[in-house]
Amino acid sequence: MKKLYLLLSVLFLIYWGCEDEQDTTSTGVTLWGEVYSVEETDSLDLSGSYYNHHNLGKIPSYLGELINLEYLKCNYCDLTGEIPPEIGNLTNLTGLL
Repeated sequence: MKKLYLLLSVLFLIYWGCEDEQDTTSTGVTLWGEVYSVEETDSLDLSGSYYNHHNLGKIPSYLGELINLEYLKCNYCDLTGEIPPEIGNLTNLTGLL
């Protein structure tokens, strides 16, 4: 009986551990050290005073995961490289500066 209890406990912990990992990876996108909610982020301003003094480098392809993004402000950010095709996933984007 103790072995069955131990087995069930281990299975329970494995199940809950895997569930947590799926939730965190599917609901947030990390961009330049900040985590943005996939569901709730509708605007992104990268041109603030913090970013003006830092070269952000290439546009990450996973920016396209922010599917509810409506407004993206990235002037004076020194973004480099090609625009990744995943940006095409931003079908709600109405403002780009």
